[in-house]
Amino acid sequence: MRLNTSRYSFIVTSLFALTFACALVQAGEVIAPAELADRINTGKAPFILDVRSTGEYANGHIPGAVNIPYRQLRDRLSELMAYREKEIVVHCQVGPRADIARSILSAAGFVWIRELEGHMRAWEAGSYPIE
Repeated sequence: MRLNTSRYSFIVTSLFALTFACALVQAGEVIAPAELADRINTGKAPFILDVRSTGEYANGHIPGAVNIPYRQLRDRLSELMAYREKEIVVHCQVGPRADIARSILSAAGFVWIRELEGHMRAWEAGSYPIE
C-alpha cells in the first residue's frame, strides 16, 4: 500500500492546527471570583453566561449574568452571536455543565471562553453579590 503524502501532510497539518487552537482556547481558561467581582464593580464585566437551570438561576445569580440552561444552549446559540469574539465567562453550580457549555461554544466558533473558578459554589462561599 502506498502512502498518499499529500493526504498525510493534510492530516498532520490539521492535527497541529487543532492542537494549537485547543491551546489558545485553554489559555486563560478560568477567572477567579474576586477578579470577576472587581470587573463587575468597575463596569468592565465580560458577558456572564449562567448555564444552570432556570430554577437555580431564579434562586440567586451573579449580577448581570444571562441564563441559558446548558441543555438549551445549542438551540439558542443565535442569542450569543454578538459575543462570538468577545470574552464570555461561563459557569454552573460546580463545573460539569459549564464544561459541556464551553465545548458547545468552542465548537460553534466562540474564541474567548473562560470558566468561573469554583463556579457558583465558590462565588457564594466568597460572599460576592447575588441578585
